[in-house]
Amino acid sequence: MQASFLFELDFRKWILKYLEDNDWISRKEAVNAGAEAVGCSITTSRKYLEKLTSMLGPLTETKNMLGDIVIIPKFE
Repeated sequence: MQASFLFELDFRKWILKYLEDNDWISRKEAVNAGAEAVGCSITTSRKYLEKLTSMLGPLTETKNMLGDIVIIPKFE
């Protein structure tokens, strides 16, 4: 449980920093690159992303002009 908590904090820091430097990230890359960056499984990073894009989370999902799902901050 403690390792999971550490992965979650690292994932959160990683994606928020990424979005601070970039305007968006594809959902697929957020899951896969996030898992690689923090050392957790893809399933785990997907759960963290779902939490971050929940109603109370700081991120949201939208579609870009090509119809791909991307992650952006809720309030820019």
